Amino acid sequence: MEQNKGNLIMVGVGRLTDLALPFIIYGTDALRNVSALYIMGGAFLVPGNVTAEAEANFYADPIAAYTVMEKGRNIYLHPLNITNRAIITPDVIDFLAENSSSPFKQLLKPAYEYYFSAYKKLVPGIKGAPLHDVVPLFALTNPGIVQYIQRRVRVEQFGNARGKSSADFRPKPDEESKESLDFIGMEADIQKFIIDFMEIFLKGSVKK
Repeated sequence: MEQNKGNLIMVGVGRLTDLALPFIIYGTDALRNVSALYIMGGAFLVPGNVTAEAEANFYADPIAAYTVMEKGRNIYLHPLNITNRAIITPDVIDFLAENSSSPFKQLLKPAYEYYFSAYKKLVPGIKGAPLHDVVPLFALTNPGIVQYIQRRVRVEQFGNARGKSSADFRPKPDEESKESLDFIGMEADIQKFIIDFMEIFLKGSVKK
């Protein structure tokens, strides 16, 4: 990590236990050489997907989510309000399964169908599966595609609100120190997301 100081970005796409552990063991400066954290998690101004208010990654380990959001710096958060719209439909997967030369080609369709079947139970009538965890990677490799707002994010650790993320969205929020502000993704170019997703799997492999 020292040799890449100032040029290292970490991406968290599951529960935040792994990102929280360095802070717990080594203290606030544990990731001082990391320039940014790109995280999928939270839900703002939309319902949760595990409880009425909590998103799955934050709910699964709310203490870790709280720790990272409190002690981490330069956090780019990609919550349900944008990732819910990052939907890939079955016809896109069918096309990629037929035309991609990716080494993961054989896994693509069965993995997607397993995931999509779960979502059809969770959200009846949904037309495809939202690929939540791909969004922070998309944002990282496509600067400017996600629009962020700077606010301090707080995460509830216990009780009925476990895993709930909150921020002050008033036009004039309470003043917070600059170091405590996080970048919350509020809008994203979903059409570009779908195109980018397809291009990654089709690079050099589209059949004529």
